[in-house]
Amino acid sequence: MATCTVPGPAVRFAAECGSDWTASTGAVLSPNYPSSYPSNQQCYYTVTVSPGSFIQLTVRAFYTQSNGGDYLEIRDGGTESATRIGRYYGSQLSTGEVIKSTSYQLWFKFRSDSSYTYNGFHIDYAEMDISLRSCDDPGTPTYSSRVVAGFSAGQSITYTCNPGYTMHGTPTITCLTGNSRVWSDNNPTCVAECGSDWTASTGAVLSPNYPSSYPSNQQCYYTVTVSPGSFIQLTVRAFYTESSGGDYLEIRDGGTESATRIGRYYGSQLSTGEVIKSTSYQLWFKFRSDSSYTYSGFHIDYAEMDISLRSCDDPGTPSYSSRVVEGFRPGDKITFTCNPGYTMHGTPSITCLTGNSRVWSDPNPTCIAECGSDWTASTGAVLSPNYPSSYPSNQQCYYTVTVSPGSFIQLTVRAFYTGSSSGDYLELWFKFRSDSSYTYSGFHIDYAAVDISLRSCDDPGTPAYSTRVVTTFDAGNSVTFTCNPGYTMHGSATITCLTGNSRVWSDSNPNCVAECGGDWREPTGAILSPNYPSSYSSSQTCYYTITVDPSNTIRLTARAFYTESGSDYLEIYDGPDASATRIGRYSGSGLTNGDVISSTTNQLWFKFRSDSSTNYSGFQLDYEAV
Repeated sequence: MATCTVPGPAVRFAAECGSDWTASTGAVLSPNYPSSYPSNQQCYYTVTVSPGSFIQLTVRAFYTQSNGGDYLEIRDGGTESATRIGRYYGSQLSTGEVIKSTSYQLWFKFRSDSSYTYNGFHIDYAEMDISLRSCDDPGTPTYSSRVVAGFSAGQSITYTCNPGYTMHGTPTITCLTGNSRVWSDNNPTCVAECGSDWTASTGAVLSPNYPSSYPSNQQCYYTVTVSPGSFIQLTVRAFYTESSGGDYLEIRDGGTESATRIGRYYGSQLSTGEVIKSTSYQLWFKFRSDSSYTYSGFHIDYAEMDISLRSCDDPGTPSYSSRVVEGFRPGDKITFTCNPGYTMHGTPSITCLTGNSRVWSDPNPTCIAECGSDWTASTGAVLSPNYPSSYPSNQQCYYTVTVSPGSFIQLTVRAFYTGSSSGDYLELWFKFRSDSSYTYSGFHIDYAAVDISLRSCDDPGTPAYSTRVVTTFDAGNSVTFTCNPGYTMHGSATITCLTGNSRVWSDSNPNCVAECGGDWREPTGAILSPNYPSSYSSSQTCYYTITVDPSNTIRLTARAFYTESGSDYLEIYDGPDASATRIGRYSGSGLTNGDVISSTTNQLWFKFRSDSSTNYSGFQLDYEAV
C-alpha cells in the first residue's frame, strides 16, 4: 500500500481494487500500484465524464503476468455488457499508447490469478469534447465492397456483398451525432449460404462458406431465375469437392427438382472456364456433403443471355435406331427409326421449340427388343428380349411373322446362344421360355391350424443400453424397459402382449439413445457423449446440465474418456451455465478411469464440441449427489 505524509493526523492513500471516477481528469491504477498487485483479485472501475464528451486514455505503465492469467479488460460504456475495446495482459499496452472511447463512459475489469504478481498498470484519462471525435473506421467486411461518404458525425458507409454472398445486417451505417461517436449499426456480414434464390441478371452460385471449406452433412438448394426469353450461361471459376462422389453438385435445367438433370459433378469434374448453358430462364442446384472430409467447394458465375442466340442441344441417337436431322434451330425436326426387331416407345419425331425455352418437344424415344411381338412388314427381325443384352429369367414370349399370302418366310440366323441344358429354348412357331437357371431340391413345409389361445407373444428382446422387467409373454402381460443412466428413451417404456386374433406387442421396443445434450435432475446418473459407446458425430455442439437437491453437491467419476486431442473437447463449469467458473477443458485422454471431479454447488454445466474431422468413442462420466 502506498503512503504519503500530510500536516495533521496521519492519512494513508491507497490504489484500490476498483473505483468509480467522475473527475474530468484522473488515473486508473492496479491495486497497490506501484507495488505489486495481490493475487486472486477481481476489480471493477468506471470512468464517467460529462455527456457530450469522450474519454482519452494514455498508458503510463502496464506489466502483468504474460500468460493471460492476469488481465485488464476495457469496455466502451458504463457496464459489463458494453462493447469490449480489448483484453490486455503481459506488456500488450505500451507506454504512451492512446485509447479513445466513443462516449462519456468506460468500464474496466482487472483480474489476477493465484500465481505470480507484478507492478500492474497506470493509465491516465482525460475528458475531451465529443465534437473533436469521428467514428472509428469500421473496416470492410470480408467478401464485400463499400462506398464511404466519411467518418464524421452524420456521414454514412454503404456496403455491397460480392456476387454469390448474402448480406446479414444493414447495408448502410451512419456515424451518429449526439453524445457518442458510434455507428448506427454493426457492419453487415457477407455469407455464402447453404442455398439461395438468385434473380439478378448476373451473379454467382457458391458452396457454403466459400472460399473456406464447406461443412459436413449439408444439403443445400439453389435456384437462378432470370427474365423469360433468356437462357442462363454458367462459367466455372473453381470446383473441388470430395472425389468419391460423397459430396456432389447436381444441376437441373429448370426451376425444380423434377427438371431434366444436366449433370452430377464431384471431385474436379468441372474445370475452370467450363461453360454450361440452360435451355430456358431457370436452373436448379443441389449440393450435398457427407460426414467425412470437406473441401473448398465451388464458385460458378452465371449470366443472363438472349434466348435468340440459343439452339437446342443435340439430343443424341437412341440405342438401336437411326435418325434423319433437319437441324437444331427453333422449328427444326429430328425423326428416329428403330432398327429391325425393335419396338419404339415414345414419339418418332421431335421438334426444337420456339418461345422462351430451347428444348425438344418430347424426350427421345427408346427402342426395345420386346418379350413377344407380331411382325407384318416384308422384312424384319425376331429378337430375344433385351437383345443384345441378356434376356431375363422366367420369361415366356410369343412372336408371329405374317407376310402376304402367296409368300413363304426364309429365316437367316445372325446369332444364337441360349442355355445349353434346354431349360432355355426357342420353338417354332415362336415360343421362347427361360427358367430360373440352377435349381435345387426345394422345400417341404407342413402346416396345421392351432388355437390362438395357446400362443404367446415372441420374446421382444432387450434394447441396447437398457434393462427390462418381465412377467410372462402371455396375452395381456407386459414388459417394462428402463434405459441405463445417461441414455434417453425414445418410444414406449411399457409394451403389452395383445389379446384378440394376433399375438403381437402393443408397440415396438423403445430405443435408448445417448443424446447430444441433456438436463439431468436425478441424484445419480451419467453424462455420455452422443452415440456413446459408438463414436460421436462430427460438427457437434452439445450442452448438458446436472441439478441435484440444493443441499447437495455433485461428484463426477470418469469411467471412460477418449476424444480427438485438442479439436474435440468437454468443458465443465461449476454452476448452471457458461458464466460459472470453469472447472476444466478436457480433450484426448485428459480424464482417466476413476478420476473424480467435485462441484461446489448443486449444479454443473457441460459443453461438448466435436469438429469436422476424426471422431472417437467419447466419454462416460457417472455422477452422484453428495
